[in-house]
Amino acid sequence: MKNNLNLILLAVLTMVLFASACGDKNAAEANKFVESANKKTQEAKEMVDKMPKNIGQWIDDTKDIAESQKAHEAEAKETLKKWDKIIETEKSAAGDFREAVKLNSDQTYKNYYEALAKQMDIQVEKGNTNKSVFQSFLDSSDWDAFGEKAGSFKAKMQDLQKQDADNAAQITKLETSLPNAKK
Repeated sequence: MKNNLNLILLAVLTMVLFASACGDKNAAEANKFVESANKKTQEAKEMVDKMPKNIGQWIDDTKDIAESQKAHEAEAKETLKKWDKIIETEKSAAGDFREAVKLNSDQTYKNYYEALAKQMDIQVEKGNTNKSVFQSFLDSSDWDAFGEKAGSFKAKMQDLQKQDADNAAQITKLETSLPNAKK
């Protein structure tokens, strides 16, 4: 009977150790995704910092839009390619944060990583909006048409900035409960 009890205790201990090892493996794997996401987030931020802030510098009231488009077409197309790279980097970072959510067993960490993924989703939308401004510049038939589109992009960007601020506040709140959070 004593041998059976020892075998049962040994089996339970083995299961506990195995579960603990799996948890450690998942935590280590989640940390790899978080590190990757953080690297991609930083990379995207650096690329955004180098982007033209607006196309106002391309607008010359003495030219019609076709002349301005012709003069800046190559730069606008290059800018569109750069936005595509930024957007893909941000999408990838959001995916990495979501993978960390799946692997983490702590609900607070899951909430934190999901908020970081949402932050990247908002950045993707901001990137798409910025890209749309440049595409609109190339596609518009006159300055009035471009102005109308630019106005709608401005309203969308203001909404995204509000969402970003609200989400940043949520992230800050979650960070206070995670002293060891990967940031």
